[in-house]
Amino acid sequence: MADVPRDNLPQVEKILPGIGGPTVLEIAGNKDFVAVHAVVDEKFTYQVVRDLKKLGAKGILTLPIERLVE
Repeated sequence: MADVPRDNLPQVEKILPGIGGPTVLEIAGNKDFVAVHAVVDEKFTYQVVRDLKKLGAKGILTLPIERLVE
């Protein structure tokens, strides 16, 4: 999960493909950023975090997945 600059959303979507694409949510009171949630393979976590930071992401949160049902 991360808050990303709205203007960089196309680049972020390339970094975070997720399962069927990332989930993008509006942030109340903030028109410049959107919240993005996506599943990332554990072996790519550090690279994805670095790439998100380069694109101006803030509040990056990573969580382990206990169970994923597709």
